[in-house]
Amino acid sequence: MSENKLQNTVKRLFVGFDISASTQIKLRQIATTVTSPLLMTAQPLLSSCSQVPIENMHVTLGFLGQVNQEKTTNVYNSLQSLRGNAFSIDFGQISYWQATKILCIEGSAPPALTNLHRQIQTIAADLELYQSKYEYRPHITLARPIRTASSVTHADVEEHLSQFNQQLHPIKIEFDQLHLYESLNVGQGRPPRYQKLYTRKLGA
Repeated sequence: MSENKLQNTVKRLFVGFDISASTQIKLRQIATTVTSPLLMTAQPLLSSCSQVPIENMHVTLGFLGQVNQEKTTNVYNSLQSLRGNAFSIDFGQISYWQATKILCIEGSAPPALTNLHRQIQTIAADLELYQSKYEYRPHITLARPIRTASSVTHADVEEHLSQFNQQLHPIKIEFDQLHLYESLNVGQGRPPRYQKLYTRKLGA
């Protein structure tokens, strides 16, 4: 990790995986296909929905929260000794997560990913950093914040998504490296920018 990337006192950090540009384009097309009828029908199901910038699409392995400089160095050192293998995921289900107000595409976690997630949670616990209270489900956020229209229920949205999912062809994505990201607030109500601080190659 270069010295200039550790200058700020506190960083908003997460560990995750990036996605190729061609796959990001496919996911943007899916996001548009899914959200358009939710927003533009005679009786819209959603009152708000903003697609995630294509360059921000990624898979989060673990969100660490606000991390000071000393602990950022500790995270970096811990990631160097992390053990894990490459893996692939078939993303084939569009879901609406009511608790976090996101629309995402999900896949099932293979053992290699579960092992990596367990190690990240251990690192977070040892350093007293943020640990999610939710069960880990690998996903790629397509849009946020998702807010339903006043008369619409979660079940109404799920019914629409179920019809779409029946025709959705899964997208297989292979992952052979993970990254430590900093989430940078660019202000003026714009989405954050994600900067890679460290990259770790995964084993075969």
